[in-house]
Amino acid sequence: MFLDKIVASDLLIPIAKDSDGNFVKPADANKTASYFCPECGECVILRRGTKKRSHFAHKTSQCSQESVVHKAAKEMIQMVVLAWKAGLRPAPVFVCKCYRCHNKIESPIPDKVDAVALEVTLADGHRVDVGLLEKGITIAAIEVKVTHAVDVIKAGQISVPFIEVDGNEIIERPDRLVAIQDG
Repeated sequence: MFLDKIVASDLLIPIAKDSDGNFVKPADANKTASYFCPECGECVILRRGTKKRSHFAHKTSQCSQESVVHKAAKEMIQMVVLAWKAGLRPAPVFVCKCYRCHNKIESPIPDKVDAVALEVTLADGHRVDVGLLEKGITIAAIEVKVTHAVDVIKAGQISVPFIEVDGNEIIERPDRLVAIQDG
């Protein structure tokens, strides 16, 4: 883990926030605007060159790729759910494998979900990255994987249905929640 923090300029930040707090991808960024790290809030630099893919970078930071992508992905899931509930966009879609035929099944988040929260502690004591709520009660959870998957023990003990998604995929498409695993 400490290797993630050795050289801040080597950290390729795939998304940043603008001065209004909106997420911005490097391809959509303006060289003259100011952008900020979604993890620590420090100013980041837009890098667009020919050797590496476009990205944002720190001048100096204690952030890691894991922490930046993890936090941004959680916030982006929360934002698309809130936008859906406000009537500004269609419902985000879960993409899971059918247990019987193994085909991918796409289904929108159920309408009964009326709120979303980050870092929710469940009744069983487990903390999940994103909780989907109905009348204040967590009815489903989303775990975001960047480098560490939900282990078998936690997966078996989470007291609500959950899916685990890839943080980098969420940054690309936060409205499409493709399950790495579910339970």
